Amino acid sequence: MAPREQFQVLVVDENPLTRFGISSVVNLHPFLHVCEEAADARSARAAHAAEVPHIVILDILLPHGDGIELVREFSSCRPKCRPIVVSDLVDSPTIRRAFQAGALAYISKKDEAAQILCALEAVLSGTTYTSKIVSETLQAEISRKTPGRIHKLINTLSNRELHVFRRLARNQGTTAIARELSVSVKTVETHLSRIKEKLHLESSVQLHHVAESWWASLHGQ
Repeated sequence: MAPREQFQVLVVDENPLTRFGISSVVNLHPFLHVCEEAADARSARAAHAAEVPHIVILDILLPHGDGIELVREFSSCRPKCRPIVVSDLVDSPTIRRAFQAGALAYISKKDEAAQILCALEAVLSGTTYTSKIVSETLQAEISRKTPGRIHKLINTLSNRELHVFRRLARNQGTTAIARELSVSVKTVETHLSRIKEKLHLESSVQLHHVAESWWASLHGQ
């Protein structure tokens, strides 16, 4: 019997301890090896170009970019690349958009570490995977007969607008958001203006309040 192929894995997360934990779990698998780690979107792009990994495990919220954008880029430039999302973000709009962008698995950071191995086995066999927490989130949305008005409107935001909205919800100002996304403050202000229009809000104060309330609802606060 011919030996199984060795698969290279790129791990992308801002937190060094998280990267170490994920890499340690991945390297337990006999046919997987972490070839590189990256702490932000820029270094992730460079590592992906240099190492050409078979699998990328990444967070959604990253310095200098957006994990969903990376999923789309990696899936487009190399169709055989298999993205797996491991994130604190488990709201249904983000989960759906990640899969639409090309993700093959989605895991919450609150899940057990063994879920990473389950996701890896799934994508290696050509199937998609959602962890228990992620599956419950999606099922709850299906069961909810009347989702809130704001939640419906949030679904109308573009991926970049949703990304800016998330950062606003985490109390980041326009300058910090611009720096993290490597864009101008003017660009961020334009995104925020469009978000206000789509959410039918009249002021920046209302926008901040809605963003913070939405974030708190996602994290049970």
